[in-house]
Amino acid sequence: MLASIFKCVPTGIGVTQGKVFRHANDTLCEMVGYSQEELLGKSERMIYPDDKTFDSAQREKCRQIGEQKTATIETRWRRKDGKIIEVLLTVSPFETYSRSGDTIFTALDITETKELEADRRRLERAIDQAFDMVVITDAAGTIRYVNPAFEKGTGYSREEALGMDIRILESGEQQDEPFYRRVWQVIASGKTWQGRLVTRKKDGTVFTEQAIITPIFSESGDLVNYIAIRRDISDQIRIEGQLQHAAKMEAIGTLTGGITHDFNNLLQVIYGYVQILLMEKEPDDPDLKHLKAIEKATRGASDLIQQLLAFSRKLETQKRPLNLNQKVRETVKLLRKTIPRMIDISVNTADNLEMINADPVQMEQILLNLAVNARDAMPGGGKLLIETENVTLEGECVITHFEPVTGRYVLLSVSDTGHGMDKDTLEHIFEPFYTTKEVGKGTGLGLSMVYGIVKDHGGHIICDSKPGEGTIFRLYFPVLRSAGPVEGMENEEDMDIPGGNETILLVDDDNMIRDFERGTLVKYGYNVLEADSGEQALEVYRKRKEDISLIILDLNMPGMGGIRCFDELLRMDPAVKVLISTGYSIDGREREKLMARAVEFIEKPFGFKQMLKRVREILDQPNGA
Repeated sequence: MLASIFKCVPTGIGVTQGKVFRHANDTLCEMVGYSQEELLGKSERMIYPDDKTFDSAQREKCRQIGEQKTATIETRWRRKDGKIIEVLLTVSPFETYSRSGDTIFTALDITETKELEADRRRLERAIDQAFDMVVITDAAGTIRYVNPAFEKGTGYSREEALGMDIRILESGEQQDEPFYRRVWQVIASGKTWQGRLVTRKKDGTVFTEQAIITPIFSESGDLVNYIAIRRDISDQIRIEGQLQHAAKMEAIGTLTGGITHDFNNLLQVIYGYVQILLMEKEPDDPDLKHLKAIEKATRGASDLIQQLLAFSRKLETQKRPLNLNQKVRETVKLLRKTIPRMIDISVNTADNLEMINADPVQMEQILLNLAVNARDAMPGGGKLLIETENVTLEGECVITHFEPVTGRYVLLSVSDTGHGMDKDTLEHIFEPFYTTKEVGKGTGLGLSMVYGIVKDHGGHIICDSKPGEGTIFRLYFPVLRSAGPVEGMENEEDMDIPGGNETILLVDDDNMIRDFERGTLVKYGYNVLEADSGEQALEVYRKRKEDISLIILDLNMPGMGGIRCFDELLRMDPAVKVLISTGYSIDGREREKLMARAVEFIEKPFGFKQMLKRVREILDQPNGA
């Protein structure tokens, strides 16, 4: 009976004497792949992969038997087919009446168990080292496991978290009780839920995370656990918001740049005719003051357009090498005369400040706008501080404001001790027409203009503010690498009014603009031809080329437009004289291409004196000049 049990028991059993196999049951033979004939009488060494493993196992068996009369060890065997298996051995001395020194052992193949254990350890290490937070709860929501990322993300240690109800992380902000109830309903039904959760940390602060919660079932099909993989996406949400904001600003800028052309065309007609009427009125005419009021309002509207163009970065600048300290000092002198005395203005400029390539007038506009905003934020008085310094950015310096940049910059900081702004206001301050001031006390274009100027100079602007803690604007301008002068604007004061008798071709799709220009030119002796499109202009020029001395050409027209029309005119006559007249500021590269062809520009709205003077100057230039 014992022999039958020895032979059939599903555990490998063997007897050795002097490390030589004397008995082996069928299970042991199957385990190592040898028959009894192959195994019995052979040394135990034959089933070990190498001497080192064999010697180590023998030493450990002897040690344990010497101490406790039995030994249990884990070792490795090599089957006849060469496969290595993991084995759990239990060894005891075995004495018979005939001899002593025998040992009996049982052997269990634990290869699969060891592999599963290794897989478990690998999985555990992976989860422990994962970037995402991993939480395992039981079916009731009690936390049974958290990884280190969870500890770091929530502030709860593993010891604190284990046994805690997962619901303690529910913030209640933006997500109410019905929301959480729906989440639990989904996962309790055996489905996976994924979405965003607003989670409360141990310290009470909240953050947004992307979560996937999956139910875990036992072999019998019972729901036993939930596993949640959660990632803090607060930075992602912030960047998404900034991307949307940047896209919105770009869209508004594009729209602004487009509509200013139409505004300038309307202002051109009003401004031009008002000037003509003013010239015809006697000093004591009762209508004179009304016309001057219209002229003043038109100039104000023109200034507003310039601010819009500055925001949309479509206003031509006059950049040159500039030491910002000098402009700060000049502007502060003006501010001390205009800012209320209960506001203390302090200046802290860096020594050896590097040069930037900037438009001095626009730098003054920036300083004045920021100073006026600071003044309005401190109605009861306070401190206004303007600072400059050289800085080197290394990517991460402004990454929290969407624009990671690297390089040398001049930093202009303007800070105040005013009432500050909340987060919602900060998100909109650079949008045109956005203002927190009372009606009639601000256009909402000041900061949008500042934003546009900074961007046009290749710079970056950051605003930090909190209610009750004041505001600081940081403006980064790249250190000068190259600079190029840009043509300035004409001054119309005290201009002579020249005339002539040449023939001029007016090309503009706006009838009112052509009427004004034709009337002015005819009044001062010129002959005028007209075209309302680029195509018609080419047709007229082909027929009257010998008669036409100058073409006044609008760029933004339907059809082929002004640029293509100009190219065709040059093909027809390389010496043609053209004055570009447009209400839309020309892109810098496009302007450079046109200037290379000796083209003259006049931007709407312009006075009739300015137009006549520019016309006369071009006509008086020798051909080919």
